[in-house]
Amino acid sequence: MSLRNLLLGLGMGWFILLGNVAEAQVNLINANGSSIVVSGQTSILLDGNWSNTGTFLPGSGTLVFNGSQDQTMAQSDLAGYQNITVHKLMGKLELLDSLQVNGVLTLNDGDFDLQNEILILGDHGLLVEDDINGGVVIGAAGAVLTIRELNAPAMTNPGQIGLRIESDLNLDSTEIRRTFEPVAIGTFIGISRILEARPKNNTGLDATLEFQYFDSELGANTEAKLRLFASYDNGLNWTLLPSNLAPLLNTLSVEGQDSLGRYTASSFCLETVVQTEALCNSSLEVYLDEFGNYQIPVVDLDSASIGACSIISRIASPAVLDCTTLGTNLVDLTVTGENLSTSTCTSTITVRDSFPPQAVCQTGTLYLDANGLVTPQGFEVDGGTTDNCSATLTIVNPLEYDCTDLGTAQMVTLLATDPAGNQNSCMANVNIVDTVAPVALCQDIVGSLSGLGRYKTKVNQLNNGSFDNCGIASITVDIPIFDCSSLGSNNQVVFTVTDHSGNQSTCTANVTIVDQVIPKIRCPLPITVIADPTTCTAPVNYLVRFIDNCPGAVLNQLEGLPSGSEFPVGTTVNNFEVVDAQGLSKTCSFTVTVLDPGGCAPQLPTTDAAMLFAAPSIEELDVFPNPSRGDFSISWVQFWEGETRLRLIDLNGQVVADRTEVDLLAGNHNIQWKIQRARLASGTYTLLLSGPQGQQAIQRIVIID
Repeated sequence: MSLRNLLLGLGMGWFILLGNVAEAQVNLINANGSSIVVSGQTSILLDGNWSNTGTFLPGSGTLVFNGSQDQTMAQSDLAGYQNITVHKLMGKLELLDSLQVNGVLTLNDGDFDLQNEILILGDHGLLVEDDINGGVVIGAAGAVLTIRELNAPAMTNPGQIGLRIESDLNLDSTEIRRTFEPVAIGTFIGISRILEARPKNNTGLDATLEFQYFDSELGANTEAKLRLFASYDNGLNWTLLPSNLAPLLNTLSVEGQDSLGRYTASSFCLETVVQTEALCNSSLEVYLDEFGNYQIPVVDLDSASIGACSIISRIASPAVLDCTTLGTNLVDLTVTGENLSTSTCTSTITVRDSFPPQAVCQTGTLYLDANGLVTPQGFEVDGGTTDNCSATLTIVNPLEYDCTDLGTAQMVTLLATDPAGNQNSCMANVNIVDTVAPVALCQDIVGSLSGLGRYKTKVNQLNNGSFDNCGIASITVDIPIFDCSSLGSNNQVVFTVTDHSGNQSTCTANVTIVDQVIPKIRCPLPITVIADPTTCTAPVNYLVRFIDNCPGAVLNQLEGLPSGSEFPVGTTVNNFEVVDAQGLSKTCSFTVTVLDPGGCAPQLPTTDAAMLFAAPSIEELDVFPNPSRGDFSISWVQFWEGETRLRLIDLNGQVVADRTEVDLLAGNHNIQWKIQRARLASGTYTLLLSGPQGQQAIQRIVIID
């Protein structure tokens, strides 16, 4: 029989199906006042939508939805259906109104979406689903339920909704319900299945349950970690049950249920009844290890803490105790449950250390300070002392050394003490040394040359209060003796102070050297001679001696005739002066008496020596430079043409240099005369110039080094 878009009218029409199969290729609508009666096991094949607002008498027949797209099913009453089969090529069956199935609801291919409606399984109704090859019941806000009499059920699965129950007691009338909205506790979510059992008798059951699920309902859950959760207050709170998972069978089983309620499964923690609670041991005493640490085992702190579902972590804070925590410490234990809720408790832990230090000594060197004292310190003789905690190093004896201990090895005791009071000691030698340099303080002085032209530096005069922590051993200067070459103020000396340990420091002072020694001069004794009767003169040679502590003294004849001159009859006074480089001078004099042998009249001498002191008849005789080192520029005015002679005469009247200029014209003349320096000594000389007619002029010349 084939039905195409079968629509029964609003009257009292009857439509009776007597054959084995009736097929509606589009929609089947049973309107108000109409009836469809199925006789026997007739199947209605429908690839369109089902709408029933009239009377439907299913008999033992089957309504088969086999369309190739989504189909809907609507009805206005719960008269019920016998059998419904969903066998679709594509799409699903959507329920628009609640319905009751008294026979078998078979889902071969295609899901049955309850949407917000309720699917009721009658007393003998069964649900047949195939999650792998067929279809299942779905619907976020829908429900599948059945009410059955359960008397001492033996792993009974009422309506095959998915909850098998076993108990030795009669549960009486029991509602079994399945919903699809997953339980969400915070960010944790269960599978898309909740099974609920509401027996009339719900106490002391000691029941065994088997919770069934489909893989398609897992969502974000991990099947291997699924656990069973129960709520006994209509889903307000959830409790983890000690269930057994059989993933190949898609079941979770639990025993010993005194009462029944709602059940779901999740690999997350949906626990709300059991709160995470940290429970600590009140006090512990622990000892640091050889490294100065104690790693706190959280199990030592934990005193049966509780976690929602289970405890996923226990964290001690601080996690490690060390040398800085010797004594009493408060340590927190934070327990985290699977639902990520936390709880913290506190234990009192007393930390002790039983490892003494290992004292190791070595020979040390102690350095005196600026006051000549030193107090030994532990680190100065420490040869590698160790401890699991840092040890404090102290010297037991003695307390102080001074300069009297220099050079002698001393014995000290090194004591190592750790923070816990554990101690150990060793003995060490120490050497006392002084590396503090003296403080050199000096001042400028003035030194006078001696009669020998020397000055020995006086360190006591240079010293301006130098000092040292252990006393001064010596004071020296880099220029111990000055001489005439150091005259003046530009003489710097380095003043060095040395202590008994060889430490030195220096300062610089200026020594001004002065010459206060007056030169010495000695004239000969008075000389008496007899004149030559023909010339009425007598040649006299004499020697005037002088000396000074420094070179550069000059002998000047202030009066009289030079040695070797022809002295006239009578008494000639010879007066000499010696002048040193500093301008200090001294004079002496003596007389030369020439006796008349008879018949002579005294007259001025006409010898060259006598002419030395006559007024020059040659004008403007000049010598430059003067003083000189022997290289002169000589100028004069000559009134006669002819030969001119130049002679250099020393104080003893000896000619030491001689030069003749021939055929000179009258007038101005200038010549350069460079005398060999090796022939001359420093001193005063007389330049004698003799003109063509015997005229003479003299000029005093000083020769210097």
